[in-house]
Amino acid sequence: MSRERLLFIILVIISILLFVGKPEQRVAKAAFLSKTIFLPFTSSVNSYVKNKAYKSQNRELQLKNASLMLDNLRLRDLYQQIVGKPVFETTDDNNQVQSVIADVIGYSGTYWERSLLINKGSKDGIKVDAPVATSEGIVGKVITVNRFQSTILPLTNFRFHLPVKLSHNHIQGVAETNLIGQLFMNYIKTGSPVTVSDTVVVSNLSKNYPKYYPVGTIKRITESKDNLYLTAEITPFNTIENLKSVYIFTNFKDEANERD
Repeated sequence: MSRERLLFIILVIISILLFVGKPEQRVAKAAFLSKTIFLPFTSSVNSYVKNKAYKSQNRELQLKNASLMLDNLRLRDLYQQIVGKPVFETTDDNNQVQSVIADVIGYSGTYWERSLLINKGSKDGIKVDAPVATSEGIVGKVITVNRFQSTILPLTNFRFHLPVKLSHNHIQGVAETNLIGQLFMNYIKTGSPVTVSDTVVVSNLSKNYPKYYPVGTIKRITESKDNLYLTAEITPFNTIENLKSVYIFTNFKDEANERD
C-alpha cells in the first residue's frame, strides 16, 4: 500500500470519528486532535497569524512614530514663525534638525522623470539635498533651490537612490527606481529572510536622511538572473501624484554616520 493511500485512509477514519457522537463530544475530540496529531499544523497556523498581527502592529507603530516626529517638527516650525527665532532639537550627537512645511504647487519633467515644485526656497532655509517627507514616509530630496521655490526629486524617479533596510530584521539594501517608476530594494543577499509585506525604512547607514524613517512595504520578491542577490519591489507609503504638502528637513546632518 502506498504512503499516499495510507494517509488518505487515516484521514477518512479521523473524519468519521469526528462526526460520531454528540456536538460536545465532537468538539472535545477535535480539541484533543489539535493538541496531539495536528499540533504541528495548528502551531504553524497560529504562528503565522501572530506574525501577521505583529507585522501589522509594527507598521502602525512606525507610522505613529513618524507622525509624532513630524508633528513635533511642525510645532517647532510654528513656534519659530511666531517668535522669530529658530528652534533646534539637540541630541547626544549634537545634531541640529529643523523642518519647513511647504505646499506642492506643480510638477516638472515627463511622467516617469517627474519632479515636484514647492512654494518654499532659500529664504526659508531650504538647501540642495535636504530630505523631504510626509507623516506617511520619505518623499525624496531637494535638487534645485531659488529664493521662493524649490524642486524635489521624488523617490519614484530613476535618479533617486537611498540606503534602506527591513525594519524587523535589519536586512540592508538600496532603494532604486527603474525607468517606468517602479521602486525596488536591490542588492539583498540571496537567502536573506525577506517576505512580502515587510516594512522598509531608511537604513542607519544613510547620512542624509533620518534613520528608521518609513519608506514602504515589500510587494514582490524576485531573484537576479545571476542568482547573486534578491530584488524586492516596494510599494511606497506616499503616492507622489496626490501630495498636497511636504516637510523639508533643513540642516539635517547625521554626525555619527559622518564620523563612521
